[in-house]
Amino acid sequence: MRKSSLSPFCEKKVPVTFLEGKMKKILTLSIALILVAGILSLAKSADIDTDTGGPSTAYPKDRHIVKTSTGVVVIYWRAFSPNTGIRGKKSTDNGATWTNLGNGSGSTLIGSGSGSGNDFSICLDSSTNNIYVAYKESNDIYFKKLTYSVSAGTWTPGVQQSVEDLDNNDTAHPSITRESDGDIWVSYGYYEAGGKVRSRYSTDEFQSSKVIRDVTSSHSGSYEDNYWSALVIRNGNPFIVYADMHESRYKWSYWTGTSWASTGTITDTDLPNSGDDFSITMMGSDVHFVYNQSAAGIKHRYYNGTSWSDPATTLSASTSDKNVNLATDGTNLWCFISQYVAANSYNIKYKKRSGGTWDGSWTAVTTDDADNIYSTTPPSTTEYIPLAWTKGTNPATVTVKFSSSVVIGDTTSPAAISDLSGQCDSQTGDVKLYWSTPGDDGWNNTLPSQSGYRIDYSTYSKQWNKDNYQVWIPTSGVAPHTQVSRTITGLTGATTWYFQIWTRDEVPNWSGLSNGATVWVNPVLSITIEPSVRPFGEVPANQSDVLSDGFTVTNTGNVTQKYQLRLTGVPTGWTAKNVAGAPGWEEVKILGLFTTQSPLNTSHFNDNPPDTGDGDIVRSTSNDTATSTNFAISTEGAGVKGYDVTVSGIRYLWFRFDAPSGTSIKNEQFLTVTVTAIQQ
Repeated sequence: MRKSSLSPFCEKKVPVTFLEGKMKKILTLSIALILVAGILSLAKSADIDTDTGGPSTAYPKDRHIVKTSTGVVVIYWRAFSPNTGIRGKKSTDNGATWTNLGNGSGSTLIGSGSGSGNDFSICLDSSTNNIYVAYKESNDIYFKKLTYSVSAGTWTPGVQQSVEDLDNNDTAHPSITRESDGDIWVSYGYYEAGGKVRSRYSTDEFQSSKVIRDVTSSHSGSYEDNYWSALVIRNGNPFIVYADMHESRYKWSYWTGTSWASTGTITDTDLPNSGDDFSITMMGSDVHFVYNQSAAGIKHRYYNGTSWSDPATTLSASTSDKNVNLATDGTNLWCFISQYVAANSYNIKYKKRSGGTWDGSWTAVTTDDADNIYSTTPPSTTEYIPLAWTKGTNPATVTVKFSSSVVIGDTTSPAAISDLSGQCDSQTGDVKLYWSTPGDDGWNNTLPSQSGYRIDYSTYSKQWNKDNYQVWIPTSGVAPHTQVSRTITGLTGATTWYFQIWTRDEVPNWSGLSNGATVWVNPVLSITIEPSVRPFGEVPANQSDVLSDGFTVTNTGNVTQKYQLRLTGVPTGWTAKNVAGAPGWEEVKILGLFTTQSPLNTSHFNDNPPDTGDGDIVRSTSNDTATSTNFAISTEGAGVKGYDVTVSGIRYLWFRFDAPSGTSIKNEQFLTVTVTAIQQ
């Protein structure tokens, strides 16, 4: 601290102290009830496409449908007429409506069109929602990436990349999978002096990298069409199951990290009824496999890392049932089939495997006894199983059908909260919301771990959407009907706020929209000033001095403010001079400026009282309000002056001290200025 002497005889220290000013208003509160939304039903079914031609969703071993991490269902099928080629559509409402992959009408073509057959397979990168397709076209194998746009919710087909291009009848039946590191694997039947199973992998999505890794050697007398393969990822590496129609066996192998392991036979007696009629999926580290065995019906086996389960479990003894398809939620399995009724008459049905035991009977998805064939699902899914199939007999009109009726696990949502209310704290402007905890299922059962609430709020009425929210609150273990609360901070004051809340369980099943709470948030006027004291140092008598550093004044209230200044503390023996002119004997004067200029000199301050309309004298007789000219350098912008200070806004306050012409006081003195915030 610099010491200052007000006269040649006596030394005085003249710090200035500041007090915080606040303005409070009486709380006003109102509560309103507004609309409650319903809960979406998943049991919807909609036609995807109508065509004249063959079985659009064949083959059973291949996946033709995915469900993304955002809940969008994407389906691919082979179109014959009037459109041709591999086509794609998507649904954002569980199959109620369908668009092409770019949000438009119609469907999106994946290949070139005319040369595409039923030989195609897809997989999903769940981290990006990109979709990868391997397909046969004009006797060759190709790859295409469909890139997902998060902002648009669309997929854009990329450049067609060649996987195997020999222009002969020597490739067939591709399958595709993706490792977590981005490597893409494609397996397929291949002819080279005999048929065999070939795979290729690529580290750059087949732009240039396409490493050959044959699964088997060539078998004389066999052809590429004898080998039907399906790939999955087990413990980070590819795992393959294939139908060897040349030897009438189902076989398997796995990638060791450097090569394919020696192929094994799943059993010597499991003769394929049809090369394509099998399905595999992963559940944990187990590979589950269902297949159509010649003259023996539909069977299930699984590989646990050591061996295949034996004997197989018979799911259907009928040799007329066909088109198997597996899906899992990570805990349970579902096997879908086309159950025979009569010639060209099948119904889609399923069995569920839970706790290691399959259902004893089949549950119907269709009951119309039409030609319902070639069902396809994602290998794994949650909430419900997206299911597509072909209805109709080639070459008559066929329809690609869809159902979301097979629901997984808990489908009951928590009840919509109906007693949401709020109260504003007049001291802080914070709003405390109160509500009764719903149950896991309506108002029943306690919400489990991974449950929670989403809260949204706004200063205007709007279309409320649970996916647009401000606050997430995890919860569990709270009994239904227990009153709970949450404090919402940072709200603008002197404003009406509207609040809504949703509840979810662990699935997640979401409640409907709550009742609405409407709360008037009181204006809270508050400031902080740093530091609290600054010294002027030595000021000779009859001289003026300006602080070398200013004070930082911050709006910590919830409304726009302006500031008033008043000299509230003058030492005994001194009097404040509140008008223009130099102070006399035992008189002192303080002048103030809100400014960012530094350093300041005495000429920056206007030696007039504020009631003149352009003055900087801090008077002891009144609270004077900062304006564009009072306590301001008139040529500066409004953003640095002591008015129109928005929430969290900062201003810098400087002072000039005019010393007495003379004084008899010998000890240290303090002057106090009070800064008061008022609402703009």
